[in-house]
Formats: sequence, structure tokens, C-alpha cells
Amino acid sequence: MDEAALVAAARAGEGEAFARLVELHQARVRALARALVGEAALAEDVAQESFVRAWRGLGGFRAESTFAAWLYTITRRTALEQVRRRRRRDEVPLEQAGDLGTAADPVLRLDLERGLAQLDDGQREAFLLVAVLGLGYEEAALALDCPRGTVASRVARARARLAVWIGQGRGAALAHDREVAR
Repeated sequence: MDEAALVAAARAGEGEAFARLVELHQARVRALARALVGEAALAEDVAQESFVRAWRGLGGFRAESTFAAWLYTITRRTALEQVRRRRRRDEVPLEQAGDLGTAADPVLRLDLERGLAQLDDGQREAFLLVAVLGLGYEEAALALDCPRGTVASRVARARARLAVWIGQGRGAALAHDREVAR
């Protein structure tokens, strides 16, 4: 059954169809939640809440966008609510991006995670949706509720900032390694 048929069946109340949609999107929803909130346990809560909200709101899903874009919008909003709640309660602030699974080299991966933490929210969200989760600019624009051009410019700025950050991180790591070797 294709995704559109699964969505139609789920809208008709078929729980198994929605369970299949969850299976299809679970890994990406968790990755997005983890990248936005940083903490694994909180990301699991965000992912769970996102799917609950999607199930409850399925009647309001407009087929103008893909189900994935709609679901990522729910996930993004749920994650941002959690981060705001934590900040209001003076708990730990937004941490570095979590396990993105994008870099095999642990040093490069750490540089990327630290670099993502340095981006503003708009750049980080656009970059995660396009470069990490693989959404097209149109889908990301729908998920972020902004124009396609805004997504493109945010992704371009994020890539440029990450390239500088990773370059600086690499340089600092190499300098540190030289000092240790002396």
C-alpha cells in the first residue's frame, strides 16, 4: 500500500494503517527530535507525542503537502514546545545536536554536532530537514511554514557556517594534537 492509501485508511480510522505510517517515519522523526532537543530521552518523548498528535489531527491533514512534511512540522513544533518549557523552568538549555548518523568519522561528527549548536534555530531546522532528513526545499518550506527561498538561503548560510566551524574545529584539533605530541 502506498503512503497516500495508508493516510486515507488511517483517516478512516484504521489503526493498522497508521501503525504502518509510524513504522515508515519513525527513524526520521526520532532523528529530527533528537537534533532539535539534544537529549535522547526527551527526543523519544517528543517523537511519541508527535505521533499521538498526528493521529489525533489526521482529520485536519491537507494533502497540499506530503504526509512526511506535515509530520515533521508537528515534530518540530512539539520539540520547540519542549525546549521552551525547559527554558522557562530554568532547566538545562538546548543541548548540542544529537546523534545524526551523518558522519562516520567521530571527530568530524563531533565538529558537526558542535557546529549545529552554533547555528540559529532557523538555519539549524532548515539544514536538518534538507541535508540530514533529505527533504526537498518545497517540503521543508511547508514543514517550516516559510517560503522556499527562505529555506534555500537558510540552508546555504548553515552550510557556509558549518564549513567554517568544522574548519576551525579541525584546525584547533590539529594544533592540540601537535602540542600533545611535543
